[in-house]
Amino acid sequence: MRGQRACWDVSSGDILNSSREIEAPFLDLLGRVSKGLLQWAVGPLNPISLSNPTGSDLNRHESLVWLDGQEKDSVLFVSFGSTTSLSEEQITELAIGLEQSTLNDRVDIFHGGDSRGAVLPEGYEERIRDRGIVVRDWAPQLKSWGTRQPEGS
Repeated sequence: MRGQRACWDVSSGDILNSSREIEAPFLDLLGRVSKGLLQWAVGPLNPISLSNPTGSDLNRHESLVWLDGQEKDSVLFVSFGSTTSLSEEQITELAIGLEQSTLNDRVDIFHGGDSRGAVLPEGYEERIRDRGIVVRDWAPQLKSWGTRQPEGS
């Protein structure tokens, strides 16, 4: 960190894995607190291709196995990601709405090392078990969708 400090004095700004359309207020705030340095949002940065390893499906992520069993255009994908924080109330309301919908749901809940399972309504996972899946850790999103398009995200 000390070695980088000298570079900060001559820096023009930061390149961020973000999107101005989504996070404009945050990027503007960063610009203000960083003494007017520019903030370039160039994301989201994702791999441009997927490798297709051959071999057994024994190591496939559980969400991929679940997704393979769903009808085309029948899944609503909801992902909180690692850079988004919703309040417990917002997550609860979203879960209630998903439970009342007729689509199959795949909900990714990942927030750094923070387990967010406690914020789901009690018994939620059990009630949606036949038509949905909750993933609490990292899930292979690009592999999940490949050529398939989610209903929404």
